[in-house]
Amino acid sequence: MTKQKVQHMQHVGKALQLMNVKIQNVISDIEGKLGMKVIRAIAAGEHSSVELAKLHNKTLKATKEEFTLSLEGNFRKAHLFSLQQALSAYDFVLKQINECETEIEQILHKWDTGEIVAKEDWQSRVKKKQRGRMNIHLILLLISKILLGSI
Repeated sequence: MTKQKVQHMQHVGKALQLMNVKIQNVISDIEGKLGMKVIRAIAAGEHSSVELAKLHNKTLKATKEEFTLSLEGNFRKAHLFSLQQALSAYDFVLKQINECETEIEQILHKWDTGEIVAKEDWQSRVKKKQRGRMNIHLILLLISKILLGSI
């Protein structure tokens, strides 16, 4: 499912490219909070680069002017429809991933987890957006009694 999520985000990027919106030039992670805010605003019908530029925040290296210029585009109806479809598919897959994580978490918590504490901080080794909602590394350590990633 994560592969599908990536594919749908690529379709979002392609739709933005066809609209000549250069958001990737100023936002390194378009799946982050700011990137998704901008994409959702465009999909919802906001096409004024000045209005979209109000979403600019201090975390961006680009100036507000550069941000505004990158958001100017050709918002043709066909490309907007393509963006909306890709975004809808992305949201659906994200929902499915969350449901799977919830189900896995419920199944794993039925195992006898004992009193083992992980020696490594799993969060420091995994990028935040790749972590998921649960500490699967710790749960697997508690079940197997060995650190599977170190084998």
